[in-house]
Amino acid sequence: MTGKAIVPLVSVGNGAYRVTFAGRTTTLQNDAEALDMEKLIRVNGFYPFRTEQAEVDDLARDEKLRDQKFLDLMRATLRRWVSIAEERLAGKNIRCFMTPGNDDHLEIDEVLEGSAIVTNPEGKLVRLTDGKTEVEMISCGWSGPTPFDTPRECSEEDLAARIESMASQLRSPETAIFNFHDPPYNSHLDLAPMLDRNLQVQTDGGQTRMVPVGSTSVRAAIERYQPQLGLHGHIHESRGQTKLGRTTCVNPGSEYGEGVLRGAVVDLNGNKLKNVQLVSG
Repeated sequence: MTGKAIVPLVSVGNGAYRVTFAGRTTTLQNDAEALDMEKLIRVNGFYPFRTEQAEVDDLARDEKLRDQKFLDLMRATLRRWVSIAEERLAGKNIRCFMTPGNDDHLEIDEVLEGSAIVTNPEGKLVRLTDGKTEVEMISCGWSGPTPFDTPRECSEEDLAARIESMASQLRSPETAIFNFHDPPYNSHLDLAPMLDRNLQVQTDGGQTRMVPVGSTSVRAAIERYQPQLGLHGHIHESRGQTKLGRTTCVNPGSEYGEGVLRGAVVDLNGNKLKNVQLVSG
């Protein structure tokens, strides 16, 4: 949900800005060019901000100041997203759920609270209804251990406990939705490049070696409770859907760095899964 780094657009006078992005330094001659660059930076998962050289120098010297700037921009961006959702969905009787993932800092949770439209379902049992039937959904944005020491990762034992605390409350597990960021282990929704201890991608004959990296705890919970639907992400390379017993599991994949939005449209007919369509735009 959140970006990876901050990118300054430094004022050089007369309405122009200098920016270094993707290894290239560019001078933006006017506000229109600056706006286009900011859009490009955001599409690639970073946070642009306009500033003076003095602030850039301060940020370069002070790690705490730099971290605070990152958090401030991160929260401001998410507030803008929530505002857009509130504006576009107001009065339409549509609920919007936004669940942070393992890369998302805990500091963003406060931004998702207090909205009449947007709900963070993390760690909660949510009841979805069309007025006639009801479907239960449980959500967990945490993942098992990764090589990257992300903000929301834990041991498989802890992840299993998080899941069980919600799943044990289900009245109808067979019709439930498991909204878990981590895909089930060895499900073909969790294939990622194999890394060595230096985080270098391993290859075989020039081809990237892909290995399953999903969660054993998520798989165990799905196999035990057999919900009708599992919604997953985490592994950007593994777009697709599969079946684990009677459970349909979906990972829409991700190509946000290329400006492509991946998603899935899921059609529930009452409390029965009717169709899943992977979409992009």
